[in-house]
Amino acid sequence: MFMSDIYSVIAYIARYWFVALVLVIIWRALYWLRRDARRVSRALRRYPDAGYIGEWAVIDVETAQPTGEVLAAPRDGWLGSARGCDVCLPHADMPAHAARFFLRADGLHLVPRRSGVLMVDGEPVRREAVLRHGATVSCGRAALQLRLFAGVVLSGEKPGRKPRPDPEPVLPDLPPEVAEAEEEGAEAGDAPAQQETPSSLPVPSMTVSSKKIRRKTREPQTPNA
Repeated sequence: MFMSDIYSVIAYIARYWFVALVLVIIWRALYWLRRDARRVSRALRRYPDAGYIGEWAVIDVETAQPTGEVLAAPRDGWLGSARGCDVCLPHADMPAHAARFFLRADGLHLVPRRSGVLMVDGEPVRREAVLRHGATVSCGRAALQLRLFAGVVLSGEKPGRKPRPDPEPVLPDLPPEVAEAEEEGAEAGDAPAQQETPSSLPVPSMTVSSKKIRRKTREPQTPNA
């Protein structure tokens, strides 16, 4: 009788204990989600380009020059004129959902929804096109140019790559006197004289050897009578 009462009490407490434990877990999960959302919002305010690989520059088709309007370029999403698209260009010639894009090691892959609607660098896209830095996507009179950030390194590229040096380096201009002397020497067929660099310093003529100095110090000095 006594053991059964203890068991019933423990079962009664455990039932409410597990309910309280489930509520605590749910509360902690909601707290962590809210904290992470705040961190993400603060990071986006501090770094507005976080999570993007570059930008899309709107191009004027008539002048083939950027209009100054820039759209953020995420890693993947939809391109079109609908508000729900990740890259939204509200233009009459741009379809609502023109193409889907995603980043891979070789570039930004563009898969159009309809074949032949989009043009990449003047060529119609049938199934899929791979875009790299500077590629232009157009549809009628709507055009965008892809500009990737320097940190996005694709296959075949080197991070921080510098331009190749000129095979013929440009030297500074020589003074007029030196230039005239070199021209006269070239006409005479003589190479310009180079100043020899001696291996040791020349000994001055008035220098006294150390042996003579020692002899003078050893000679006794006799007082004058």
